[in-house]
Amino acid sequence: MALSQFPINGAPSLSGGASTFFDGSHASHPLKTVIRNVTIWDGEKTIDNTVVVVEGKKILGIHDSSDATTTIDGKGGFLMPGLIDSHVHAEDVKALECLAHYGISTAFDMGTFDNSVDMTAWHDVGHKGLTSLRFSGAAACQCGSFPCSLPHFPNDSVIANDTAARTFVQNRVHQGVDYLKIVINDDADPQPKASFQRIIKQEGQRKNKFLVSHAASYPAQKVAIDVGGKFITHLAKEKKLSKDNVQKILKNGQVTIPTLIMLKTRIHDDMKKNPCLKYSYEFAKQTVGLLHEWKVPILAGTDATKPLLGLPDVPYGKTIHSELKLLQEAGLSTEEVLRAATSLPAKYFNLQHRGRIRPGWRADLVLLDANPFEDIANSDRIIAVWTAGRPLKGPFGRWAEKCPN
Repeated sequence: MALSQFPINGAPSLSGGASTFFDGSHASHPLKTVIRNVTIWDGEKTIDNTVVVVEGKKILGIHDSSDATTTIDGKGGFLMPGLIDSHVHAEDVKALECLAHYGISTAFDMGTFDNSVDMTAWHDVGHKGLTSLRFSGAAACQCGSFPCSLPHFPNDSVIANDTAARTFVQNRVHQGVDYLKIVINDDADPQPKASFQRIIKQEGQRKNKFLVSHAASYPAQKVAIDVGGKFITHLAKEKKLSKDNVQKILKNGQVTIPTLIMLKTRIHDDMKKNPCLKYSYEFAKQTVGLLHEWKVPILAGTDATKPLLGLPDVPYGKTIHSELKLLQEAGLSTEEVLRAATSLPAKYFNLQHRGRIRPGWRADLVLLDANPFEDIANSDRIIAVWTAGRPLKGPFGRWAEKCPN
């Protein structure tokens, strides 16, 4: 089922768990849930042996309540904000179900081809048991390059001149996108001129739309830095980014989404096909270490998608937990890793009331049976998930059924 076919404004008709839940938002009074006996990480600090109260779609407070509709014994578990994946390609509703069952309450889609999709309809579907999405729509690119060479890719994404660049922004804004994306390829593949990219950035800024630059090679990274779009997604696989370039990123106020799990998978696949390539995952890992050293913002993103010919296999959901581990191995602390998948994406993408456990904020919650501060691998030991206050039906995380990918 394509995203555009899902009846957002009606009752969902889904196979599996999400369609079986009672939606408390339709009750005459919001349901109140008390979660007791948990350690919480609220996005900033850890509080031991406490209580969280959820009412309707929001967190009512961190205190007890005597008039709960439902009381849950967390049995000493670890409660944290719902995760945010800053780079996915969600092809259908099953993808959203899968993301949610791995604790991802919000995701940023980085390339939906169907320009007929009503983007805003997917902003808040947590009460339906699904991951809520933000969108870029189809990315801008150069004729003959990826992804413009894909079948059915929209013609207005092809940027050949100044007018096309302005039309691209106008059309995406009319479509209702949340930000803009442009694909910058390496020297072997055509790419939009830097002047066109700057027009897209500037026109987008006038419409309050940030620019996300796809840059998966060293030359592309340098172009993305020079153009100065707010986000740079991916890293070079053939060379570590220089300290001078990292300092430019910091000076520009840019935010990075490394997608280490995708790069590691892609480099493994490419080297298996051609061992003579001078690619190394260590370049990407070292670049993350340098970005971290210079305090450049780093967000957790996976590039999860359905398998396409020539693209790496990065399944929905479970790979966010792999990304957290890889970020830690690259030098981030456990708290920095968790913030990269919760409060920081909310901050830099201007998501209101998400990414933390605070009174009045959206009740996106994940309950673990082990503490990720003791081992980041515990992040997928999920025993309960709430999206916008709605409890999902398990199993979750490492125990979840195989998701479509």
